[in-house]
Amino acid sequence: MQARVSALLAAITIVVAMIGAAVPDAPLAFVAARGRGSHAGQRGHRQTTKHTGHCMTRKRRRTAHVVPAQPAHRRNPKRCKIASRHPPRRSASLAPITAMPPAEALLPQPPPSPTGTVSTGCFSKLVGGEACGGYPDAGDTGVPVGTGLTKVTGQLIITKEGEVVSNKLIEGGVVIRANNVHLEDDEVVAYTQSKCGEKSGGAAITVLGEPGTEKPVTGVVIKHDTIRGVKATCPEALQAGIWVRVGSAATVTAEYNKLYWLGRCFQSAARWENNYCLLNATLYGEHYEDVFEDGTNTTGAGGVIIKHNTLLNFHEQTAVITLFAHSDVGEEIVENNFMAGGGYVMYLNGRPNAGVTVKGPVRVRGNRVARCTGETEVLTGPNEGVHICKGTKPELQEFPGSTIEGYGESGFFPLGGSFGMYYPEYSPLTFSGNYWDNNLQEIPSP
Repeated sequence: MQARVSALLAAITIVVAMIGAAVPDAPLAFVAARGRGSHAGQRGHRQTTKHTGHCMTRKRRRTAHVVPAQPAHRRNPKRCKIASRHPPRRSASLAPITAMPPAEALLPQPPPSPTGTVSTGCFSKLVGGEACGGYPDAGDTGVPVGTGLTKVTGQLIITKEGEVVSNKLIEGGVVIRANNVHLEDDEVVAYTQSKCGEKSGGAAITVLGEPGTEKPVTGVVIKHDTIRGVKATCPEALQAGIWVRVGSAATVTAEYNKLYWLGRCFQSAARWENNYCLLNATLYGEHYEDVFEDGTNTTGAGGVIIKHNTLLNFHEQTAVITLFAHSDVGEEIVENNFMAGGGYVMYLNGRPNAGVTVKGPVRVRGNRVARCTGETEVLTGPNEGVHICKGTKPELQEFPGSTIEGYGESGFFPLGGSFGMYYPEYSPLTFSGNYWDNNLQEIPSP
């Protein structure tokens, strides 16, 4: 009997060993090939300039001019599209979707195995305001369809702590100067108040520090708001959507907002999450960016977090996201966004000022970038170095600010931006899992 048990145990041991040998090792983490994905054309353009932003009209046009002195950025924006609401408040006219999972759950696996639940080609749907891939769209951002709004004329200045402003149509903009203010389910309309040909300025919503101090207000929430200019072109387009003068991701949260007809959606450090930003306006002499951050407030708690937004720049300048180092840079997170357009998709730093350090961490990961496919061409003359898709109409130097016309369904530019994906200059930077919309292939690190 004992001999039989021993034989049986020996047989089991052999089978287990054979099964173990048949199980493959866990797949190795995907490592992107290194290489530059950017064009050197924009190299000198943003060293000392702080930018403002504006959004355009629904007209789908493409820009492609670059002044020789500042080849990397575009002087005029493109039109924007509109979005609507987040899943629970979705318009009945749009296909219903289930509650949005956490952003981390939406990150697809990098090649060579994108998951079966991730579809290619979200660009044409998102630029048209439809749902795709779980990214914010016209149906799940902005004021919910059917919400009754009470008109407020003139600039609204909020100085009462804990004030909640909701269900308002505010024509003239908002200034927040108190802690724990909630601005929700409102439409905020403003314009540059500058003549065409003059440099524009101003923002629809401005978050300031406490009056007479440099101390930031805290607990500010801007949620489910529609933020726009009056029209798509100057002087009634808007320079900036939300401008945080003093703050960080720990003090200001902006989510599920829809922004259009402006030149810049978000300025400075905050938590920018689940928003739908369309830079489709035309303003005189502007730099166009969906998000601009110069490092000023990033060393505080939270830094800047740019997470799970749809960010579309209809211009061939400056970038979808610009991160500068005008002062010491702390935490900067760019994660799980859908992006397309601009001179570069990401314009990083552009040479830090003397004595400035990048403490980090600075992480760019899991972002999806649209690019048009097919035949391309590189422009010469005043638009030198701009990459366009054949069949599109680039912006003319004589008419600054026009946007792309005739762009394809897969993206605005063949390189993500008109010059490329990245214009990197500072470190430390961590890039991982960023991929193209048309085929889900990983984008090489800069």
